[in-house]
Amino acid sequence: MSQIFDGVNHNQVGLSETQMGEILGQGIFHVRAYGAQGKGQSDDTSAIQDAINAVPSSGGIVYGDGRFKITSTITMKPRVRLEGPVGQYRGAGQQQGFQFLWAGANDGTMMTYLDSPYCEMRGVNFDGGSGDGITGVTAILIDSDNDPHVYSLDFSDFGIQRCTTGIKINTSGVTGTQSSDIRLSNFEISELDMTSGKGIHTNSQNVDNVIIEMGRFYNLRYGIYMERVGFLNIRNCTAGFDTGVGDFIWASIHGNLLIENCQAETGGGYFLLIPSSAPANTQDMITLISNTVDLGIDIQVDRGIVSIGNRYNADFTLSGDSERVISIGDIFTSTYDFLLTGTNPSVDRIVTLPTADYYGLDHYHRNTSGYNRPKMTMHGWLSDSTQTVTLGAFTTDCYVTNVHIQVTELFNSNGTDNISVGVTGDHEYFATNTDVSSTGIKTVTLGTGADHEASPTAVVAYYANGGTEPTTGKALVILEYVKVSAEIA
Repeated sequence: MSQIFDGVNHNQVGLSETQMGEILGQGIFHVRAYGAQGKGQSDDTSAIQDAINAVPSSGGIVYGDGRFKITSTITMKPRVRLEGPVGQYRGAGQQQGFQFLWAGANDGTMMTYLDSPYCEMRGVNFDGGSGDGITGVTAILIDSDNDPHVYSLDFSDFGIQRCTTGIKINTSGVTGTQSSDIRLSNFEISELDMTSGKGIHTNSQNVDNVIIEMGRFYNLRYGIYMERVGFLNIRNCTAGFDTGVGDFIWASIHGNLLIENCQAETGGGYFLLIPSSAPANTQDMITLISNTVDLGIDIQVDRGIVSIGNRYNADFTLSGDSERVISIGDIFTSTYDFLLTGTNPSVDRIVTLPTADYYGLDHYHRNTSGYNRPKMTMHGWLSDSTQTVTLGAFTTDCYVTNVHIQVTELFNSNGTDNISVGVTGDHEYFATNTDVSSTGIKTVTLGTGADHEASPTAVVAYYANGGTEPTTGKALVILEYVKVSAEIA
């Protein structure tokens, strides 16, 4: 037997030496040829590692099919493609495909890509054994503790289940390290720890240019949890949470974020949460396109936001002070809306463009000539000490489309309190008395003056207590209107 077959048991795969030579000559390294059994019973860790180590520096394919029990970490090397039968990789307890079954210690890692660029993975499944008395397992760790960094990784057609973390990227804490150009596609990550389980997790160090597409996240605490990442694209992904509270995307991003054609349903968490700990920069853009948002969105830092053709079945909260939003063709169902809760809650920061169908918030007024005019706003705060406030003044030819009232602090008058919006002499001209005896967003009925205004008019919000004089209380009043040019009125 030639030297290239030293340590290789070709009988394990039922291939002749000639056939083995053909395979190895093409750069394919079958793990069974190195002694792996693939029956989920014996420990195949060393055999799989031997197959990987046999790949030359020029690269090659490590192939397997079966259930391979491992008890310690498999270490990948550069330019290795790990491959199994495509289409047989997903689902807890799956009996086919190239599967890794963890039988090691708690808090273990199944596979590491440490300083291993130019790697691919296709048709592989990872089962962390959670529920079998094993906890804290990470399926895949992508990391770097020196230069060169980890880059150019392409993982597709894979599955991860019963772990605490699916894929963890850059957690070494080494200053200056970076992982970049990572693509994860056509996968399922499911049945993770519902308390802290993270499907895809970056931690503290810089990660750039990550594409996540055609993925399914199911029953885990966080689908995508990015503590520091720049230039993140998430496309055609779904998330579902049958039990507990789960967030689809939690991102402390320092670059641009694109979310396109995604859906997260059920559960009580967020579709997207940008935390207050994220870097604040209105030049960093968040773009949402054609998503179905059944969970809420909360942007807690200043960002530029473009929202196109999304259907919002939950509120879109802007908790920062200087976000800028362009909304094009979005639909808000029921009473859901953009909510501004920061210290500068100016709806002037939201610019909307027309949509063929809309509910709740009237983003646009379409006049009889078929022209659209952009929404404009004026706002003010009422409180226990400021019970009348001028919101602004109309110029000529303005049309009121909506009035919003949000009580952020309870008025303690011990009675039925009301807020209205109108003009001197008619306090309910634009919005009739609205009960504000509790906190939250209120349903407002427009007054008789919510119509075409031909002359300049000052707009005033009024608070009226229904009991004793309050010593606490605060409410935001926002009036939306459009200006219709005289030549098309």
